[in-house]
Amino acid sequence: MAKDKKSFVLYCDLIHTVNKLSDEDSGKLLKHLLKYVNDEDPETDSPIVDIAFEPIKQQLKRDLKDWESKINKRREAGKKGGLAKASNAKQSKANLAVNVTDTVNVSVNEIKVDTFTGKKKGFILWFNQSKFKYTGKQGKSKVLTKTDESNLKKLIDSYEQSDFDIAIKNLYNSKWAQENNMRTISHFVRIENFNKYLEQGDTVSEYKNVNNQPAN
Repeated sequence: MAKDKKSFVLYCDLIHTVNKLSDEDSGKLLKHLLKYVNDEDPETDSPIVDIAFEPIKQQLKRDLKDWESKINKRREAGKKGGLAKASNAKQSKANLAVNVTDTVNVSVNEIKVDTFTGKKKGFILWFNQSKFKYTGKQGKSKVLTKTDESNLKKLIDSYEQSDFDIAIKNLYNSKWAQENNMRTISHFVRIENFNKYLEQGDTVSEYKNVNNQPAN
């Protein structure tokens, strides 16, 4: 964060993420966030904190970019003869909504970050939160196999947010996947499986794909 920027906004929806962390991890997340906004470039040895902080970090970056854009415009206006009148003197807000129970907004939009490590962390968080959305139980996946990483990289490069949302919905609508314990990252990111779930569309009935089994 810029040293001249003295404030940032946290929305109440952040509670949905914090509630899923232990008290210890919640405290680490808060300290990590405060160090970041104070331009201290913090590091943490907690994978859970890293995953939870990644979408927050991306929102803070967007907020900083908007803030810097406004500052630059004001400076340009000053050079041309005066500063433009500020409307209500409000700073742009950092939209930190991570609504786990309703929309799983972390998802693929947050996977689109600068490095694949960031994309991978965002995906794991999204997949775990999707399990909570559809089953009421928080997912606990933390790492990917090399094969999973390779498949995930191809999916991220080729598909959009809406495609991931449709595919994950149909995975959890699949009676076959439930009965055979196939609601896993390895099963989901396998290209032929992802395509089959995606091609079922956005209005698949709960048991439509019982006899159309994806590959294991």
